[in-house]
Amino acid sequence: MPTSVVPARALLRLADAVQRKGLLQPIAAESAAAGSRLPSPCINVCTMGQVMAEPIEPLCQGCLRTLPEIMEWGGAVSSRQQAIWRDVLQRLQMLQQH
Repeated sequence: MPTSVVPARALLRLADAVQRKGLLQPIAAESAAAGSRLPSPCINVCTMGQVMAEPIEPLCQGCLRTLPEIMEWGGAVSSRQQAIWRDVLQRLQMLQQH
């Protein structure tokens, strides 16, 4: 049974800032090569658990990332970081609807 988790205000604020700044827009190849980086979704609430019924894989209760996404973040290219952020935003939206 998933743990009932209310998204932390810190993650909601960070997600809002990332979207307002347009950081999830497609990145030009030259910008990606220059190393433009997104802020990590981490809000220092690092507890893995079953946050929702889907995905089956446990999520961090702070940033709503899977363990593979967390481990991948530091070495991920900008486009992959954007994809992770989009997944986080989708999970946030799903949690807010329940």
